[in-house]
Amino acid sequence: MAKTQKARAKGAGCLWKKGNRFYLKTVTEGKSKSVLLRGDDNKPCMTRPQAEMAADKLAPALALQSREDLGQFVAVTRRLKAEARPVLLSDVWETYLGTPTRPDSGKTTMEFYRQKVFSFADWSATQNPPVVNVRQVTADVAGKYLSEIAARSSTRNYNAYLQCLRMVFEHIAEPCALDENPFEKFQRKTLETCRHEALTIEQVQTVLRCFDVGFFRTTEIEGLAAGGGRKRSIATLEWRPLHVEQMRVLFYLLAYTGARLQDAAQIKWQNIDLVKNEIRFTPRKTKRKNNKPVALPIHDNLRSAIADAVQWCGANTAGDDCLLPDVAARYAKNRTGLSKDVAKMIGLAIGEKTSFMPENVTRKLKASRFSAHSLRHYFVSSCAAAGVPMAIVSELVGHSTVQMSMHYFHGTAEGRSKAIAALPCLGTPNDETAVKRDLQARLAVLAEGATVEQLENAIAAMEK
Repeated sequence: MAKTQKARAKGAGCLWKKGNRFYLKTVTEGKSKSVLLRGDDNKPCMTRPQAEMAADKLAPALALQSREDLGQFVAVTRRLKAEARPVLLSDVWETYLGTPTRPDSGKTTMEFYRQKVFSFADWSATQNPPVVNVRQVTADVAGKYLSEIAARSSTRNYNAYLQCLRMVFEHIAEPCALDENPFEKFQRKTLETCRHEALTIEQVQTVLRCFDVGFFRTTEIEGLAAGGGRKRSIATLEWRPLHVEQMRVLFYLLAYTGARLQDAAQIKWQNIDLVKNEIRFTPRKTKRKNNKPVALPIHDNLRSAIADAVQWCGANTAGDDCLLPDVAARYAKNRTGLSKDVAKMIGLAIGEKTSFMPENVTRKLKASRFSAHSLRHYFVSSCAAAGVPMAIVSELVGHSTVQMSMHYFHGTAEGRSKAIAALPCLGTPNDETAVKRDLQARLAVLAEGATVEQLENAIAAMEK
């Protein structure tokens, strides 16, 4: 049976024992409450002296009069505990995972963050003296690390490290009792980007023709010369991509849907409705954010290409129904290799380099001119040039804003000329030349959307 122990000071509650554990009983506004007493090792108090010490530590909390005061007391207590036992840098990632305020990032993003955190922890351990816990990470330490990252990495990679570490230390600040975020004062570097170039209609047609006649490259080869010597000569050699027939269908998908390579390469039969003549899929890049699918009518040329893909259904592994099974498998194992092959096909077909090193720009790698993404630019530019409203284009390519789609639009000299020609003539009504130019401009705009029959009737009327 529980026995109440000797009374303590007024307002400090009383100790009582049940079994071999001690409790502190308090009364607030006529309501009693009992709390199990624990020692510094967080184990229940088993002796009276231990219980007295634990109860004395709770005395300041019992004296508080409001919920706000109690919350502040708890915060201070936690801070003192964190300062007494600082979190090791090797445990920062687990601490970050345990914070309820952290963003709910995807699996790939979390792995990206984890690698950055452990890279910083490994570097910190090699410093003299070693930096082993989070409270030792000062702005100077952060600045030294970021300087080393900037010296050996691209601007994009530097910004990725800064963004990751700043976010992680922001969320662990409270549980680790940090006075400030050591990465907070550092600014992102200006990222000098180079846009992909959009392919023209003629260039797209040239690539498609190369699937029939072959992709050829000019290179220098070495061979035997007369007398047993060596000689070098220029030769034209054919290059045949892996899974060339499936790559042809992939190219049609890219050109007629504006899809990203990761979506086009892994498109499934379940995404294709030949009855409704529609392709519907959710872009992988934005799936976690809005899970909004895009739906596109199937162009006649694309429909013919899809019909050719029926022959590869048997190449799918059990449970898969990929339209292009070999291409999808290659993307899963070596997406870089697939991307390079698409760029190489374009480069060999149009006879231009697919990458370049921009002038007056600090880069570690060359910038890309033409790649699979160029066909996304081609799709947006072609739709815009055909008069499709940009709001519709944004919906077709899965952009959340029209402004994002405008980044993919590439105007042409012909389009600019038509825009100027469409402007009204502002000459005086009596200026016959000005009126004639105005009528010619209007006629050119009307002719753009006229049917063959309307054009024939207009020509017959003017020839009379």
